[in-house]
Amino acid sequence: MDLPPDKTEQVTLGHLRAGDTVLLAGVLRTVCKKDLGRDELLGTTLWGDSHRAGRDTITRVTFGAQVARERV
Repeated sequence: MDLPPDKTEQVTLGHLRAGDTVLLAGVLRTVCKKDLGRDELLGTTLWGDSHRAGRDTITRVTFGAQVARERV
């Protein structure tokens, strides 16, 4: 069985959830609940970085196996 290709999408920090996989600086990393934070001035943070107060987008990766499961 061939799996569909991995799906990537550009999202803001506010759309990330624990369990998401992101591509930052060429490295795939899984986001845990403790990695997401909240700052009164900057809003949502990821690993302590606000990514320009949420204006920059983050590449979220959904792997082919997960895409296949969603189709069933």
